[in-house]
Amino acid sequence: MRVYYLTGEQFGLSNLALRRLKVARFEDLNDPFELLGVDIGDRAIRTALRATKKQINDTKGLICFSRSWKNPLMWGHYAEKAHRDVPRI
Repeated sequence: MRVYYLTGEQFGLSNLALRRLKVARFEDLNDPFELLGVDIGDRAIRTALRATKKQINDTKGLICFSRSWKNPLMWGHYAEKAHRDVPRI
């Protein structure tokens, strides 16, 4: 099985040259509500969720792969909207 790593120009060439992949932190993601999508009315629980998100951000990273490179939404989110340059197969 092939997997695809969609990234922008800023990291794409250096990733190839250095043979590495960029690992993101939650605070760098394009969705500020990542991990906070739960509708919690209790302020104490919301505070605990934010603290958990900060702890995860400070200690862990994440990297995403896709089974397909043909998805324009994935290009839009992870590769600087470069889907218009994707060759048609």
